[in-house]
Amino acid sequence: MARPRKINIVSLAKEANVSIATISRVLNNHQGVSEPLRMSVRKILEGRGYQPRTVTNRRANIAIISEMATATIENFMSQVLSGIAEYGFEQCVDTSIVFVNPGNSAKVDLLKILRERRCDGAVFIFASNFDDGQIREISEGGLPGMLISSRREIEGIGFIDIDSYDGGITATRHLLALGHSKICFLSGPLTRNYDNQERIKGFKKVISDAGLLDEVLIVDHQPTRLTLEAGYKQAQLALKIRPDITAMFANNDEMAYGAMLACAENGKNIPNDISIIGFDDCPFSRFSLPPLTTVRQPLSEIGYEAIKMVDMKVRGVLDRLPRKILQGVLVERKSTGPARKTKERDGRCPS
Repeated sequence: MARPRKINIVSLAKEANVSIATISRVLNNHQGVSEPLRMSVRKILEGRGYQPRTVTNRRANIAIISEMATATIENFMSQVLSGIAEYGFEQCVDTSIVFVNPGNSAKVDLLKILRERRCDGAVFIFASNFDDGQIREISEGGLPGMLISSRREIEGIGFIDIDSYDGGITATRHLLALGHSKICFLSGPLTRNYDNQERIKGFKKVISDAGLLDEVLIVDHQPTRLTLEAGYKQAQLALKIRPDITAMFANNDEMAYGAMLACAENGKNIPNDISIIGFDDCPFSRFSLPPLTTVRQPLSEIGYEAIKMVDMKVRGVLDRLPRKILQGVLVERKSTGPARKTKERDGRCPS
C-alpha cells in the first residue's frame, strides 16, 4: 500500500498557488495578506487537516478588547482583567490590550488591529457599540472570540453572561420581603447595554406583579467620569424627589457606594432609615460601611473562563466556543433591613 504524501508547508504553498512566505504569514497571523486570500488559504489548510507547529509551539497572543469612555479602569473591568491575567500567568498566554473610545467604535477595523498585533483570538469585555459585522469579521478571519456580559448570536463567537433579568428579580424580591414598597432604582446606561436593560426589566416585573408601580422611582442614568459619582448624584436626586423612599436598588456596587454617601449626607442611617442593594459583589463590598448586600456575579472567574475558552479553541482543543448564562447569587449583608414605618397623611405617603 502506498504511503500517503507527507503534508508540509512547501506542498501546501503549491496547492494554494501562493508563496511559502504567504503560507507562513497566514499561519502566524502576520500582515501582508489580503483577507480574501487569507480565507482561501485557510480553507485549503483546514481541508488538508494541517496542524502547523508554529501555532502549537509559540505562545498564544489573545487580544482583550474593551470600549473605554474614560481612562479610569473601574471595578467591573479590574476584576475581569484579574481573572484574565491569572490564566495568562498560569498557561504562558500573552495578551494584547485594545482600548477603543465608544464614540469611535463604529469606525474601528478590529480585524486589522488584531492582525497588526499578531493576535490569535479575542476576548471582548465591553462591546456594546461594536456592531455584529465588526465582530463577525474577526470570526470569519479565523480568529475565535468570546464576549463577556454580552450576547451575540454570531457564528464562531461565544459568550459568558450573567442572567441580569433573574438577578434584578432576586434583588427586588429581597427588598419586598423586607417590607419595602417605596423603592428607588438607580439606573445604569441602557443604550445598547443588554445586561443593564435586563436588570431594570427584572425590577419592573416584580414591582408590576406586586402592584407597586406608582410607589417606585426610577432615576435615569446620568453619565459621569466615575461610576461612584453617578450613584451619588442619582441618589441625591432621588432623595430630593422622594424623601420618603425606604430602599435603593443600585445598578451596580460602585453606584451603591456613591448612594451610601448621598444617604449619609442627607442624614439617612443605613439600614434603619433606608436599605441599599447593589449588583456585582465587588471585593470591597464586604468592607463598606455597612457591608453591602448585593447580587454576586463571579467576574474574576468569568474573565479566567473566557480567555481559557479562546486559548483552547486556538490550540484545537475545542471545536466550538461555549455560550454560557450564569445565575447571580444574593449575598445578604448589613446594608438592607426591614422597612421603616412612615407616617401617612390623607391616606397617602408624604412626598
